[in-house]
Amino acid sequence: MSRQADAVVMIERQIAQIGTSQYPDAEFAKGMIQANYAHGLIDERQLVDFEDRANEAASRRRLALRRESMGRRLGALNLLHGGAQ
Repeated sequence: MSRQADAVVMIERQIAQIGTSQYPDAEFAKGMIQANYAHGLIDERQLVDFEDRANEAASRRRLALRRESMGRRLGALNLLHGGAQ
């Protein structure tokens, strides 16, 4: 596999990990993306696409975590106030 292909696989793996993180943040992935761009392993179109995907993955994951947390809180309040009758 070429260095360019390895770089793409590594970046895609990092973006996928954002989607499962308890503390989703795109900054590490964006640094990796920019480093690979600086070394000429990805082009400008890929740079923009990967950064957009990293930001979107972090936003989606944060929203999912907020919904999960809100569901737990509402369930706890429901139990606390006897709503499980």
